[in-house]
Order: sequence, then C-alpha cells, then structure tokens
Amino acid sequence: PRLWKPAVAIPVESPEDFRRSSRFARNLVNASGRLYYMTIFPETVMDENQKEAIEEVLQPILAEHIFVQKVFVQSDRFEKMLIQALQCFENSFLPPNMVLLTISDDPDKRDRLKVLINDLKHTKISVMCLWLHPKFGLGSEQKINIWLREKSRNNDLAVLSALKLMNNLRADITLYRAVGQEHQKLRVEKELTRFIEEARLPGNTQIKVLNGNFYELLKTETADLTILGMPGKYADILKILDTAPGSILFVASGGFENILA
Repeated sequence: PRLWKPAVAIPVESPEDFRRSSRFARNLVNASGRLYYMTIFPETVMDENQKEAIEEVLQPILAEHIFVQKVFVQSDRFEKMLIQALQCFENSFLPPNMVLLTISDDPDKRDRLKVLINDLKHTKISVMCLWLHPKFGLGSEQKINIWLREKSRNNDLAVLSALKLMNNLRADITLYRAVGQEHQKLRVEKELTRFIEEARLPGNTQIKVLNGNFYELLKTETADLTILGMPGKYADILKILDTAPGSILFVASGGFENILA
C-alpha cells in the first residue's frame, strides 16, 4: 500500500461535472498521486471562458500541491476522445493508471457510460465508476464498506483505493464477504483476518461475513461509501444503484495493483 500511487484520468464534459466529484478525487490522489483533467472542445480554439472555469474548479486541488495535468482534445465526440487520449499516454513517462468515471442519473448519459466501460475493457487501464447518492453524497465520510469476492482480481484495487480515502478522510474500513451457506462463515472470517495481516491493513479494520443474497445484504449494510468490484453486466450496475443506501464506487482492475507487494 505504501508503494501504490493513484494516477487518475478524469474525463469530464464540463467544469461543473468535475466539481461534483472533485472532493472525492482530491482525497483519492492526495498527497502523492496524480490527476489528469481530460475534456474536449469542438471549436478550433478553446473558449477563454471555459479555460477560466477549468482553472477555477482545479484551484482547490492545485492549492494542495497535487500534480495536475490538463488534457484538451479538439473533438465533438466525448467517447472517442477518451480512448484516443489514453492511447497517447501509453508510452509516456507518467501515464495514468486508472480512469474515474461518474455515473449520472440521466438515462442518456448512462447509455453513453455503458459504451465507455465496454471500450475501456480493451485497454490495460483500471476503471472506477463513482455514483454519488443524490441526497446523502458521501455523508459524514467516516465509514467505508468494501465487498470482496473470493479470488477477484478487483480486490486489491478496492482495498488500495479505500486506504487512500481512509487516510485522507480519517474513516473506518469494514471488509465484507457474502456467502451462500452458514457453515462457510468461519472459514471466510479466517481468510479475511489473514488478508488483513498480510496486507498490513490498520488494526481497527473490521470484518463482516454474511450469509444470504448479495443484493439484499447490500441494501442493509449502510456506509458513507461502499466499494465493490465492477459487475460483468452493466444491468447489474444499475440493479445495485436502484437499491443502494449510499454512494457506490465500482472498481475494475487492469491487473497491475498488488496490495501484498
């Protein structure tokens, strides 16, 4: 965990879109990470008012001496810009290692997000999708729940991200696992206890192993932020959001994170 440094590309259509997730992004990358603000402009030259608005939303992050790189691409298609820009970064000295997307409640934007997620599956970059609860946001920012699937490649990214947020927000972490049979609980509790020791997680990290249907359990275990692996089907993402009691962060690892390193 001490070696991993998030380098987060955040594609946004407008400065206002970035403003809604900027506090989350700041706490994810602070203090040793990097942030890449990526956007498009359809005209030959970017409008000066847009440049000023971008500088304004980035100011709180720049004030904390976080590395920020602005990436402006002339294009009229937001989705196409993202993949092309990430491809250009592949051979650079300091490329982003993940993309942070936000999930809107607008149906059209959700359809476009589905396309983006599918396109990003063909890259080697990790992906995060953040849905901020419209009423509670990140709440008191004190409780982070992480749902870990057995042998999932997303587990390391989920925990590493939670550690960054925990340190900056001074939050508490609870590791969750859903099992199908009551007799499995003791074995899984031992596995998670060993995982906490091997990963050198904080001593106050809690464990909850629950027997039952994952979707039903998720509804009852409230937190300011719940982190879980990205479902394989986009419909399952929407199913989770329909019943989510708080904000959700979905993570899909590119395969380069290792919490045991």
